[in-house]
Order: sequence, then C-alpha cells, then structure tokens
Amino acid sequence: MAAAKSFGTYLLNQWVPIRNYVTLDIPGSCTEGQISHVLSERFSRNPMGWSRKGLAKLSKIRVLKLNGQKITAADSRGEQEETYREYGERMIQEYLKGCTDWSVFEREVPIYDTNAGMQRLLQAYGQNHGALN
Repeated sequence: MAAAKSFGTYLLNQWVPIRNYVTLDIPGSCTEGQISHVLSERFSRNPMGWSRKGLAKLSKIRVLKLNGQKITAADSRGEQEETYREYGERMIQEYLKGCTDWSVFEREVPIYDTNAGMQRLLQAYGQNHGALN
C-alpha cells in the first residue's frame, strides 16, 4: 500500500511535465552529453589546468572548428591584458579587502598637557596599577 501511495504522490508531483511530454511536440535533449563529447577529446587526453578565460577561448575555438566555421584571429584575440604593475596592485587590493583595518594606528596622536591635573591623576593611577590608596 505504501508503494502505491508513493507512486501516486510521484505522479501528482510530476503531472505537468508528464502532460507536457505527451501533448507538446518538444524533443528531448542530450546537451550535456554532446558538450562532454565535443570537449573531452582535447581536455581528457592530455588533461591540464586551465584558467576560466583560457578554457572559454579554447572551448569556443573547438566548437567553431567542429561546426565547420572558419577560425580567424579575432576568434582567439583576447581583451587587452593588464600590466604587471596593475596586476600586482589588484592582487594587493583583493588581499587587503579581507584583512583587519589597521588605519586606527595611522591617526595622529593628540598631544596632551602632561602637567594638567587630569593627566597627572591618570599617570598616578596607572603607576599604581589601578589601586587607589
């Protein structure tokens, strides 16, 4: 009885996709398998580490080739690369985003009158380790 109830619940939850499959003329797709097939020849035989940009460019060129399109220099041309200095500055800024803010120590220290009554009281209090006699 539990199996029948479970199957009934499954049918009710899947009713819209089942109805669409039966009534609409929408063919199925094996897109994931096709993408795997297109890319696997190059990426599986000699596996390497790829950056996101490099992988995107290589995948684009591979798909163009398999589609029989002419590959031009514009297809592999990338954006203008940043200079080494710009890269270094960007890396430093990204690193510093997650770091503790030490700017409180960079502020100018106020100058107090060391002979003022309150300053003398605080110094005495500190020298006696907070004990009032």
